[in-house]
Amino acid sequence: MFRFALSAVALLIAAPAFAGGVAPQPAPPPVIVPIADEDWTEFYIGGQVDLVASTDITVGPLDLYDLEGHLAGVFAGYRYDFGDIVVGAEIDYMVGTLDVTNINTQILVVSPTVDMTLLRVGGEVGFDTGPALIYGTAGFAQISFDFGATPANESDGYFFGAGVDYRVSESVIIGAEVLQHSFSDFSSALEVEMTTVGLNVAFTF
Repeated sequence: MFRFALSAVALLIAAPAFAGGVAPQPAPPPVIVPIADEDWTEFYIGGQVDLVASTDITVGPLDLYDLEGHLAGVFAGYRYDFGDIVVGAEIDYMVGTLDVTNINTQILVVSPTVDMTLLRVGGEVGFDTGPALIYGTAGFAQISFDFGATPANESDGYFFGAGVDYRVSESVIIGAEVLQHSFSDFSSALEVEMTTVGLNVAFTF
């Protein structure tokens, strides 16, 4: 009788497992799909606005004046993606009319504004983080000041800085960068240090 009771209990315990004819299977583990890196190998063109954040315009120890305002222009470039590292080259052309401020009383400024053109040709090296590209850049720059009533002051120089680009779609990139410029090749003893903060949008192809 005791053996019969044990057999009956065992059958009752096993009955749910065999009710459907198949024993329940454990759920499969979740599959983790890695996020693929973006491919930054491409040509691109776009437009940019640069805020002139600070200027230091001097002749020897004498501070002359400051410039305030913004520049707008176009750019084009090419990048090649080596994996984690991206290298490229770019050319920018910017124009704008800036306000002359903080004028030194020892000099005569004939106009409250100045027309400026700025050309940059440089290279860049960046780190591919996926949809974002963080980069450093440096290269040749050329600037021209035109007060209208006086000959334009022109100089070659250089720039360097850093920026970040973010891909918002397959063919559209938005970005920001901070650049420092230096010019000391004017016909006079003029020297210019200028910092710009730029916002841009580019279209790839």
